[in-house]
Amino acid sequence: MNLRFKAYSKENYEQCLELFDLNCPKYFASIEKNDYIEFLNQTKEEYVTIHHDSILIGAYGVHKTSSESASQSWTLIHPKYQNQGIGRLIMERVFSFLESNQLDKLFLSTSQQTEAFFVKFGAIRIDYIENGWGEGLHRIEMKIERAIR
Repeated sequence: MNLRFKAYSKENYEQCLELFDLNCPKYFASIEKNDYIEFLNQTKEEYVTIHHDSILIGAYGVHKTSSESASQSWTLIHPKYQNQGIGRLIMERVFSFLESNQLDKLFLSTSQQTEAFFVKFGAIRIDYIENGWGEGLHRIEMKIERAIR
């Protein structure tokens, strides 16, 4: 699959919102949409869009939060492109970000729907909030620690 990873730009705003809607309610609660809109309007951190041909099929953010850690945010993949290795590619790029910035911890917030995916990459649960994202969508805080080479 020929994918292009590009820095987010305002021209992708509507497509990102469509991508968010396609991931509701399974992965995101509809009440989170205003937070996502605010994020897109204010983001100065690294937010990356993923394109297949002319279609925006994914997006993710990763940014440095301290001298030793980063946070991953708003990871979305178009439902038609899920389970095709795109999540793995995102995580490889996130780990490259960690390495290039000499960071050894990654924090992320997810739900029970994607917790097992992140566990495959060494994530451990550090907090659990029942219905934390909305009814039936539990908030799970996770951390990945990696040794800096």
